[in-house]
Amino acid sequence: MLTKSHRPKLIWLTLLVASSLGTLPIYAADITNFDESYSKIDVADQANQNCLCDGIYLGLSVGYAQSDLGYLTKGLPVVANLGQLNELVPTVAMRGQQYTIGVNAGYKFGALRAEVSAEYRRHAGGTISDTTELGSYMMTSKTEQYAGLMSLYYDMEIPDTQITPYLGLGAGLAYTKTNYAVTHTDGGVTTNGNIRYALGTSPASAAMAGIAVQLTDKFTLDFGYKFMGIGGGNAKYAGADNAAAINAASGGVLMVNPTGFAAGESLIYPDFASHEVKLGMRYSF
Repeated sequence: MLTKSHRPKLIWLTLLVASSLGTLPIYAADITNFDESYSKIDVADQANQNCLCDGIYLGLSVGYAQSDLGYLTKGLPVVANLGQLNELVPTVAMRGQQYTIGVNAGYKFGALRAEVSAEYRRHAGGTISDTTELGSYMMTSKTEQYAGLMSLYYDMEIPDTQITPYLGLGAGLAYTKTNYAVTHTDGGVTTNGNIRYALGTSPASAAMAGIAVQLTDKFTLDFGYKFMGIGGGNAKYAGADNAAAINAASGGVLMVNPTGFAAGESLIYPDFASHEVKLGMRYSF
């Protein structure tokens, strides 16, 4: 039989056990929820680390390209008149090494990417020079190209890695122009002038291959190769600066003179074909 002195202790013990048993499911539920939340967070983090996510992206690239030397060639009929249509122009290389910069925007859906891009190409200039009884001269070319392309890429995604090889094809239009800077020196006096030609708009096509490296879930580094082809065609005379002074300084040789066009002669741009290596960065939204 419990004495009066034992009853309060029993009551407190009963309340303590009941309280513990009542809160045990709550603690268990909290532990379960914690494990579940931790698991979800861990999976999400891993997904972000290997993210090749669908959606919109923007990019920027720089590159170096190499092509065979190219020259403006004289078309038929050939006007055999000294100085007509710049007899010196076809002897100056206007194509070779190129430095490029481009911007692009695209949308990734699964293993495919659709992209539009714009790029600028600056060709390393060719130069000729000579000394005659009328003094010395130098002529240097500068060819620039602006291209717009629509391209489709296939990403060869590899699980559990941040490296993704890719292939691509593109087509679009390019605008080409060339400036020939002329310098004539005689008796210590130097005269400068320019003559300009333009190919205008011509078709362009490209084939690409490379490797994309996922740096974060937002930034991707792009190491790529591009074969670029741009069609040639007739050169259009686009104006001259200080032509009269250059011609007068050269003793009337007409170093800068487009009048051969009036006689039916033409200058022709060659087709452009280049091999380019580029480095780019893409940002995904």
